[in-house]
Amino acid sequence: DTEEYYVINDLAIAEDKVYMYRVYGTYTFYESEFTFNKPPTAQVNSITASEYIGGEVEVLVEINYVDTYNVATNPVLKFYGTDFDGAPIDLGAVASSIPIEGQGVQTITLSLGLVANIKLYCYIEYNVNYVAYESSHAMGEIYLPAMIEGWMDGLDLVVLEIDNPRNEELFIEIKDIDGNVVRSESIASYYVPNYLDHQGAYIINDLNLEINQEYTYIIYGGYIYYRSSLYYGV
Repeated sequence: DTEEYYVINDLAIAEDKVYMYRVYGTYTFYESEFTFNKPPTAQVNSITASEYIGGEVEVLVEINYVDTYNVATNPVLKFYGTDFDGAPIDLGAVASSIPIEGQGVQTITLSLGLVANIKLYCYIEYNVNYVAYESSHAMGEIYLPAMIEGWMDGLDLVVLEIDNPRNEELFIEIKDIDGNVVRSESIASYYVPNYLDHQGAYIINDLNLEINQEYTYIIYGGYIYYRSSLYYGV
């Protein structure tokens, strides 16, 4: 209980070389040697909302974690959130950290059940010789998704905007079965204000796709809000 530890974490010396050292006061108390290995480098590069799917917002967190000499243990990506006033907020996630399995630049996906717009903070934590270190905390703003439904009405594609919290302009991208983009544009000009029980919808009535073929499409703004398939035919 009386032991004290000193962690010297700013050694600006050449790596992979052997050094002698001594600890002294009025006389030498201890002498030994060590090989200096470069400590891990850890950084969160970006935080990006990707897609609303299954009631959750998928967020892609790109990190760069390198431990050349494998001196660290238990590297994890940790994350937490606040509302835009800085108050802590529940992210609706099953855990608040994810183990980092590899090294180098990589992307980790978070699935968040949001109930409000948030500021999402992410950082990397690891241990060296039982001492915990962490990277700087990166922040990304994640907004609630627009709520969308879509279906075919004959040869017209109906996109129903149930809720659009930020009144975003919406876009569509359509791909054929080979993954080729056959259409990509804003759908703003297709808005019909009183399509269904006085609720507006976007009626895309000029698809002009190849008849009797399957396609996939996404509706997106800041990120992907809706993904589905359509059959263009009668």
